[in-house]
Amino acid sequence: MSKSRSANDLVGLKEKLYWCQEDGRIAVEAWQRSGLPLSTFAWQHGFGVHRLRWWRARLRGIEARTVLSPAAIVPVTVVGPPSPVPTSRATMEVVLESGRVVRVGGDFDAEALIRLVRALETPC
Repeated sequence: MSKSRSANDLVGLKEKLYWCQEDGRIAVEAWQRSGLPLSTFAWQHGFGVHRLRWWRARLRGIEARTVLSPAAIVPVTVVGPPSPVPTSRATMEVVLESGRVVRVGGDFDAEALIRLVRALETPC
């Protein structure tokens, strides 16, 4: 972009209430080329300092999303569906005559539970 076109674009930006992405890019690039502190550049051109800071941050974010590092792309091989994760929560609760409570999961062994209940309920 030529220096005169840049100056004309900046004058037009001063009059705009809202800036589109291209407007923000023109202002930020002109500020960066000027070598001036952001606040000085904004004051000289009648821009709000906060507006220029906001567009600088927004444009950096857009660039960061569009330029991916090759290290960020990793090949993945899917070999099958994931294994079910066992849950530790009890799905049943048995209250014995003695008042003891036995909690068992949904995949309990009935024979083992019977032996456990007998052992707990048999007096010593």
